[in-house]
Amino acid sequence: MMPTVRLLQPHRYGLKNPGPICVANGNAVLSYYDVRPNVAAHAGALLIYLVVLHVLTYLAVRYATYRATRAQRGVSSALSCSGA
Repeated sequence: MMPTVRLLQPHRYGLKNPGPICVANGNAVLSYYDVRPNVAAHAGALLIYLVVLHVLTYLAVRYATYRATRAQRGVSSALSCSGA
């Protein structure tokens, strides 16, 4: 995912071959902030997010169709009343 620029070649080599005494570790940030990754909690949060989005989308579609049918009823009743 890194661009192929000549100046970045040493970094690319270091990322591909970190060596035995590499101190760069992604878990260091998590341990510093005391974050314990929990798969069940993440899956639950994503499931709740999915359900909330589905409910909001459903309500938005219901509201849009309600407004559309209400507007159509108003137009048709206005047209029927205008003719004697």
